Amino acid sequence: MIGARSNSTQQRCRTADPKVMTAPRQIIPGTTYLLTRRATQQQFLLRPDESVTQVITYCLAEAATRFDVCVHGWVAMSNHIHLVVTDTKGRLPEFMERFYKLTAKALNAYWRRRENLWSSEQASVVRLVGRGARLESLIYVLMNPVSAFLFDKAREWPGASSYRQNLSEGAVTVERPTIFFSRRNRTMPARVELKISRLPGWEELAHTRWRALVYDAVRAAELRARRRRMRDKITLVGAAGVLAAKPSRRPRGSKKRRVALRPNVACAEPKLLAAALTELVDFRKAYRTALDRWRQGDRQVAFPLGTVHMVRFHGAHCVHEPCTPPPSPPPRGRPQHDRPASTKLAA
Repeated sequence: MIGARSNSTQQRCRTADPKVMTAPRQIIPGTTYLLTRRATQQQFLLRPDESVTQVITYCLAEAATRFDVCVHGWVAMSNHIHLVVTDTKGRLPEFMERFYKLTAKALNAYWRRRENLWSSEQASVVRLVGRGARLESLIYVLMNPVSAFLFDKAREWPGASSYRQNLSEGAVTVERPTIFFSRRNRTMPARVELKISRLPGWEELAHTRWRALVYDAVRAAELRARRRRMRDKITLVGAAGVLAAKPSRRPRGSKKRRVALRPNVACAEPKLLAAALTELVDFRKAYRTALDRWRQGDRQVAFPLGTVHMVRFHGAHCVHEPCTPPPSPPPRGRPQHDRPASTKLAA
């Protein structure tokens, strides 16, 4: 069902090593992702007034241009933000670091605060496999203001949203905000263009058919949300209520601890989903094995395709094509037998 993420189309893959706090993330050029980041304590620090919207849009455009990231859709809610992007050159971590850091510094200056703007939990990074999952995630992003019963229609959201650009497929030019960014700052462009890119897998559609596809999917999701709202007698918040909220406030029920599902892969096709999860499990096994050998002093070990942190910060080697997980290191104190590498891998 388009417009809502279901458990059947998303799977979570746990790391095999419980001692490691976070599982390694595989970054491969050309991959499309759904990114989600929440504000600290779920506060309304992204409240969609004109200044906040300009900061978010400018920082997104600058980071996307700097790291050649294709942006397919976005929405900045009052306490979290969603992005659908394609990492064309395998620089997603740098893009995320740049965008979140610039946004945090600018909005902290705007709200006159010093603490962290973003939640301490990791940003959610979901790999979107197949064009069905990509379209579903885009509609989910655009529908956030409606799904939260803030507005009746997606186009009514006053904050940063790509809905109109997804229909027009045009670009928007954003002036550099006066908040935080000095007018004499020559390192940041005075204005930057934020382009919207068509989702991978849907390039063959003519513009009119693509526009109709997105419009009809959003319209159908809006009708479902309206029926549910009427059934449960829920009152819309509206623009006045959203903009009147103090940035230090949180939504009702936010104090309750939730056990949130943190998927790594989203896919609507079972075969593609199984293949993607198998690839992820193999990557993590190979990464753990390579990391163990690295810690034992083997600086020639090759990490699997998609390794970023060890390559970027420690100068480790990385293979340039998918490979079988490297063999486990021999037990300490015992000599390693001189056998062909293929024999060790098969054993």
